[in-house]
Amino acid sequence: MKEIRKGLAFLLCLALLWTQAGCGAPKGTPGAAEGEAQGASAGQPDGGAVGQGTETPDGASAGEAEDVEAVSMGRYVETGYALPAGGSIGRALRVLADGRLAYFDADAGLYVSADGGGSWQQERTKEEILGEASGKGYDSRTAIGPDGSVAILWIEYGDAVDCSLILSGADGSWKRMDAMFGQDNWGERVAIAEDGAVYVADLDGGIYRADPGSGEMKLLFTATERPEVMAFSGKNLLALHNYGVDIYDLEQGAQQDADIVLDDFVKENLRPLGAMSDALGACMFTGEDGVIYLVCKDGIYRHVLYGSVMEQTVDGRFCSLSDPSLALCGAALWGSDEFLVLSTADELSRYVYDPEEPTVPQNVLRVYSLQESTCIRQIISVFQKENPEVYVIYETGMDGSAATLTDAMKNLNVELLGGEGPDVLMLDGLDADIYKNNGMLADITDIADGLTGENAAFANIIDAYRTQDGVFLLPTRFQLPLIFGKAEDIGPISDLKTLADAVEALAQGRDHGTVTGVMTSQRQLSQLMTINSQTWLNGKELDEEKLADFLTQVKRICAADLKALTAEEREQFAGSSYTGAQSVGNACDYMQFDYALMAYGAARLMLMDIGAIGYFYDESDDYDLKLWSGQGGTGFLPAVELAVASNAAQPEYAKAFVKTALSETVQNEDVLEGFPVNLAAFDKLCEFQELSFGGSWGDEYFGCGWPGEKTCARLKELVGQAKERIAGNAVLEEAVAKYGPQAINGGLDVQRAVQEIKKEVAIYLAE
Repeated sequence: MKEIRKGLAFLLCLALLWTQAGCGAPKGTPGAAEGEAQGASAGQPDGGAVGQGTETPDGASAGEAEDVEAVSMGRYVETGYALPAGGSIGRALRVLADGRLAYFDADAGLYVSADGGGSWQQERTKEEILGEASGKGYDSRTAIGPDGSVAILWIEYGDAVDCSLILSGADGSWKRMDAMFGQDNWGERVAIAEDGAVYVADLDGGIYRADPGSGEMKLLFTATERPEVMAFSGKNLLALHNYGVDIYDLEQGAQQDADIVLDDFVKENLRPLGAMSDALGACMFTGEDGVIYLVCKDGIYRHVLYGSVMEQTVDGRFCSLSDPSLALCGAALWGSDEFLVLSTADELSRYVYDPEEPTVPQNVLRVYSLQESTCIRQIISVFQKENPEVYVIYETGMDGSAATLTDAMKNLNVELLGGEGPDVLMLDGLDADIYKNNGMLADITDIADGLTGENAAFANIIDAYRTQDGVFLLPTRFQLPLIFGKAEDIGPISDLKTLADAVEALAQGRDHGTVTGVMTSQRQLSQLMTINSQTWLNGKELDEEKLADFLTQVKRICAADLKALTAEEREQFAGSSYTGAQSVGNACDYMQFDYALMAYGAARLMLMDIGAIGYFYDESDDYDLKLWSGQGGTGFLPAVELAVASNAAQPEYAKAFVKTALSETVQNEDVLEGFPVNLAAFDKLCEFQELSFGGSWGDEYFGCGWPGEKTCARLKELVGQAKERIAGNAVLEEAVAKYGPQAINGGLDVQRAVQEIKKEVAIYLAE
């Protein structure tokens, strides 16, 4: 049985999409020989490879970085330029034949700039470009021609999907062509060549030339896969996809031999690309003498068609290309030695080569988290853009030699005690009190006190971190444990026992589905640990009574909640390999099918969690939404908690990193790891957006849109009530996950299970 939320939205948050589309780490370091083979690089008049000797492996010591800095100078530096007010839908970028830069999006229309994005003038409004189609559909993809003409793949929904190609000429002409390519197929990508010819790629990879005169689409060839982007190099059309780049000679009308070096690079580094409608996993464009440039999250790469090397020109580690919250929309060469990159951000990125900048920044800042964090990647990207003199090395404890959580914690402790640990620590999954009590964390009260005015954060959340000794860690995100359902059903629920009472009562008479939307006992255990595990320890002592009560109540809930599942449902849900906790929005989706009567869990996304609640709450007064109480009461779940090591090698940069993480610039996105603590960013998320999320389950559809004012107002009210930090212990939860299922399903007596758990964590508690 597939998870109910796995059907993707037509417009899913781009912050999530970017995490699935990009390229991996570079496979090698460009050297002098490569520079000679490629010829002069952009910004390198002497022909040397821009990236020569710059690769410092993640985890390299500061000394190793300094050795590189001493011999390697020159780096592309990023500057941001504001874009015309609009949206991120249907964005396109192009340098026109007259040398000006053109920009288009479906809200702003067409703008031009004579100074590479420093200033903009509007050429045509979106209404002038869309003509009679304006307001009736959706701009899937857009291309700008060398004369300022615009080609748009336009989608309208009715009984079926209707896809058209709109051609809006620079001279004011307008034409709409039927661009359907058969049942369940339509245009996916559009591109305009230097001679003004328009090319369209469909879902099946067919590449067509549009003939505005006859209104026909002529099939040229079928690419290996539907392309992520099409570009032109002389007489060749290039179609980039997951398996390489198909090359088609437009003059000869024939597909050409593969470029093996280029194809291998794509297959090894860029997959998966995704072919998303509103953003790209990678960009491709051509420069001088047909040189090809590839842009992805790891940088900008230069390649001569059929040449022997791929040369890294811009290192993505030191700019916003590596920001996982952003997705690419387009790129271009400006002049002979500068690059312009358009993404889903509010600004255009311009990269200029500075020979005086060290190839690798001289100051090294080490950042650590137990597991890979998309938010940390985003913070690093923004921080390095604001601090180009700093090289941030990101380390994760569960990678490499640390096979277990305990091993990772021991390794970190050894480093910190030896004075060789990271400067900044993300403490999610780690016991912060251990590090604080052992003097390993610096007091960052000054950062907490500075979260006022335009930098204001939720005071109740920040105050939860204040102690008599100071503030030693701060959350940059938080998740909110919520319970949702009919007011009469959830009204009596105030703790774990009353939750069990309510589930038993509501399960009476059910002949299918569940009460809670949690379909297996293993997942129910994970779900309920979320807000209860922090109560099972008194200092370094296991509270056996609390733990026994937890297992007893979970056993009651599972016995009542799962008994109404039909044989077919049991078989379907038993096939799920996921046993972790689900979000409150996931259970709300089950409520749409009457597979659940209530939903509880952590809310972390405005669209998929709060929007799912709003599906019911915005439309009816029968429902209630409140903080979800466990054995320890109510509160918030911290996420991306950051601390500065007391013996940090770069204490000032470490503090600056934490401040960047708490800034509105970083926190503006709706991301998986939680809501922003920054008030301005949170309020921005509450503003209505034309986004929807949904999917199908069998022949049925579920979905929700952005929450309305009623739901958002209630959410903010509840955030203000969440004054306690709820943070469980990962080691203890790991042990409970091992023995808890046996207690729930009758394989072990509850008291025996408690003793087994106690043995499992004895060494940890004794240290």
